[in-house]
Amino acid sequence: MSGFVSVEVEGKLYESEYHEVGGVVRVYGDLGDPHKPDVEFTTLGGMKPDQVARILLRRLVKRGVVSAADD
Repeated sequence: MSGFVSVEVEGKLYESEYHEVGGVVRVYGDLGDPHKPDVEFTTLGGMKPDQVARILLRRLVKRGVVSAADD
């Protein structure tokens, strides 16, 4: 399963694609080395894939590896 999620952090909108395979959700950052992308991943833990993806996207934003959609 794949989809897109967005989060607003400090008035800026961030968006990313997520992928869920075998109960593991992955979200990738869009800054840095394209051959070794920054990624956050975890298991679903009873949550919906898009809910988990939003949490992971917030982590990537905090790490500074996702560009704002409105920049």
